Amino acid sequence: SKPNVWQGERVFCGQILTSTQDILYSEFTAGNNLLLSYGNFFGYNFEDAIVLNKKIVYSQLFTSLHFKIYEIIFKFLNSTTFEISTINSPKKSFFCKRNLDFFGIIKEGSKVLNNDILVSKVSINNIKNISVLPLYNLISILFGQEIRNIKDKSVLVSFGNSGRIVKTEIFSFPSNLKSYLGYYLKCRIYICKQRLLSVGDKLCGRYGNKGIIAYILSSNDLPYSNSGIIPDIISDSLGIPS
Repeated sequence: SKPNVWQGERVFCGQILTSTQDILYSEFTAGNNLLLSYGNFFGYNFEDAIVLNKKIVYSQLFTSLHFKIYEIIFKFLNSTTFEISTINSPKKSFFCKRNLDFFGIIKEGSKVLNNDILVSKVSINNIKNISVLPLYNLISILFGQEIRNIKDKSVLVSFGNSGRIVKTEIFSFPSNLKSYLGYYLKCRIYICKQRLLSVGDKLCGRYGNKGIIAYILSSNDLPYSNSGIIPDIISDSLGIPS
């Protein structure tokens, strides 16, 4: 929001102090004014369908930003069963961990694709199987390290949510939740994706009439007037009542 008053101004009861960015001179200014042509274009704009000029896509008039938020919880049940984030996760190649920091969390500003690792999370448990316990004890004596059961629980980018990491946040839980639920840490990751206009998107007019983009053409493939004006949108006249 943006302020409608300045510092030191005297305000009165009922006066508007702030307004959204879409309000300009007390008018709603969302959207853009485009040159619209009513007519038939080889059936591509039948009824509610819309033929769009590719110039609108290149000028990014209707480009939007979409955010996807991931929340990862870390548990600490006891000293032998807990979850941590580490870059030394098993069975993960160096390419999969290229955007992770030392703690196994994605870096801000990184470009992520589908199935990229956001948080390299592992669950550590002590070996409880009595039949194989002597063998693990022998291995720990030989190599000087305690043998544990490590399970990979890394969080990956789901399909269709590729984008850029704009923010990462880490929160700690209060002591009462730590003891009751076993949660001790939460990581929140924000992914921003820029989306351009494409076939299948919906556009809306000033008075609520809407249509779906059916075809996107370059300017030299669209009709033009006697003065050489090329329309931005071609819509069928049958789509006006709907």
